[in-house]
Amino acid sequence: ISLGLVGSEMCIRDSYNIVGKKMRTFEVEDDKKYYLDQFPKGMYLVQLVGHNNKVISTQRLNIKKP
Repeated sequence: ISLGLVGSEMCIRDSYNIVGKKMRTFEVEDDKKYYLDQFPKGMYLVQLVGHNNKVISTQRLNIKKP
């Protein structure tokens, strides 16, 4: 996953599997790529959380592996 320029409002990105278990939390940095190859295939939800712990965005992510 690459967020490109994220701006100063976003600081934490949480990832959850489809049943709601938190899988990993990332500190967001400008122009940094995040590799999720350790995650098993499946559907995940990725949340961008601001400095005030308010959810800015939630995106669905589908990881496919051969």
